Amino acid sequence: HEAIRKDIVDFFTAFPDLQSKVLHIVVSGDSIAFEVEMWGVHKGPLITPAGIIPATNKPMKMRGGRFMRINSQGKIIECNRYYDIA
Repeated sequence: HEAIRKDIVDFFTAFPDLQSKVLHIVVSGDSIAFEVEMWGVHKGPLITPAGIIPATNKPMKMRGGRFMRINSQGKIIECNRYYDIA
C-alpha cells in the first residue's frame, strides 16, 4: 500500500493539476481492466525508474491501462499500471 501511495503522491507532485477520464472498463470475476486518458502541466520533478525529470512547465496528455484484482471485501490486492509516456 505504501508503494502505491508514494507513486501517486510523486505523480501529483509532478502534475498538480492532473485530470483524467476513464475511456474503457472491462470486468471479469475478480479482475478489472481500464484505459484512462490523463492530462496536466509538468510543474514538479517526475520520478521515473530511469531517474528524475525536472519540471518542464509544458502540458502533457497520455493514455494508460490498469489491471487490478479485487478481493471479496472490494479491496485491491493486485494492481499493474502501464502508461504510454512517449
